[in-house]
Amino acid sequence: MSLSPAQTIASLHEIVTCIVASTSSPADLAALMQTSTLFFHLAAPKLYHSIPISYTCNPLVGASTTKPDRDEVLAKPFAKDALLTFVEIVRLERCDVSDWTPEISKRSDQGDAGSTSKRKKAWYDSLQPYPLPRLRTVDIQPHPTIIENTDTSPSTTSSYHHYSYISHPSFSTLCERATHLHLSTQDVHTYGHDEENLPFLPLPRVRTVTIKARMSQIETLITMTSRLGIVFDASHLPNLELNIYVWDDVCLVDNARPTLGQGEEVRLDGQFLKDLGLHTCRHLQTPDFKSILNSLVAYLSIQTSFHTIRFLNLPSMLERYAENLGESVESIESMLVECFGQVRDLQKQLYGWKEEEVVGMVFEGGGEYYEKYWNGRWVEEYVPPGMMASEEVYYRLMVDPSVALVDLRTRMAKDADIPASWLSSLREDDLERLMEGYDSSNQDLSRGP
Repeated sequence: MSLSPAQTIASLHEIVTCIVASTSSPADLAALMQTSTLFFHLAAPKLYHSIPISYTCNPLVGASTTKPDRDEVLAKPFAKDALLTFVEIVRLERCDVSDWTPEISKRSDQGDAGSTSKRKKAWYDSLQPYPLPRLRTVDIQPHPTIIENTDTSPSTTSSYHHYSYISHPSFSTLCERATHLHLSTQDVHTYGHDEENLPFLPLPRVRTVTIKARMSQIETLITMTSRLGIVFDASHLPNLELNIYVWDDVCLVDNARPTLGQGEEVRLDGQFLKDLGLHTCRHLQTPDFKSILNSLVAYLSIQTSFHTIRFLNLPSMLERYAENLGESVESIESMLVECFGQVRDLQKQLYGWKEEEVVGMVFEGGGEYYEKYWNGRWVEEYVPPGMMASEEVYYRLMVDPSVALVDLRTRMAKDADIPASWLSSLREDDLERLMEGYDSSNQDLSRGP
């Protein structure tokens, strides 16, 4: 039975759609776009949904300097202006490229050579963009080459001070319709705490700012939030929502835990589990964890005037902390809310604010961050070939673990009478081997390492 022309086209469209859907590499998508018009129209929206912009990648080349009207775009579906209509996320990639170059000049009054500095024409000076029509999110991050070439030792880290181009008028124009700004403490923390190293665009339509923060980089988070008050004028701040995704409270790095490799001789006794818990939950087994959170809440309440401050992933972190120190989650949350409320009442007294003008605090799960606010990229850091980024590992083990993994953790924790968080760094196969080899005589363990 032969297919009609309409059925053939429909079948071909489904096949091509499946091919494009399974392709994620920008290079592969670009190659598909060049094969046929059908591939072009399906791959283009996916490739241009999120675009990087830097001195090594300028997707604006070939675009008009003024916004084309709708008829012009429809008349030229393969032109750059048509492709830019798909852009919803712009990733501004910063790099350590100086905007200044030394220049030798002759001092006529003294007759000797003197050194002066003159700004050279930078790659972004020639940009004449128009506002991207569908842009929602601006994500500011370091250039990939910076990540790959940065040593993990603080003493050898690049100075990375030349960020002025991020605030260049061209980028402000390009991104002026953005309503969401995404940042990461990892970016700033790697290169220092100076305020000049905190890049922000003057984006008048932004209503949501999201900061991805490692638990060990809370000081950097505080510095970044204080910087927001400088970038956005006071009248804008009460209209902003601040989302803070805090993560990395447990250690999931492979070499930071006792191994359970296939065929290895590991004594699966109480001491092994204590060592595992000490490695995995060392950040949670100190009262300082609660003090840090309390200080953060107090600081945000005093220094900023956001409409809402939303802590993402904090509830599950508090559960793990309470589990390790034997406290209740309710008592910790009450402490944070009480601290926040005291500062809120002080704001009302000092400034005469009405109840609806005072900042509110919300706790939500980590999954909310990835569903609503994620920038689509794991935290920028050097990852050896064949390994997952630490944020991706954290997401798969802590934020969105499989049902089977949660079940194995629960059963093993119950059998060994230990906190389930001690097992956070173990994958399913690790836990299965642990349960098979665990000696039931070692179930009488203390609650702490």
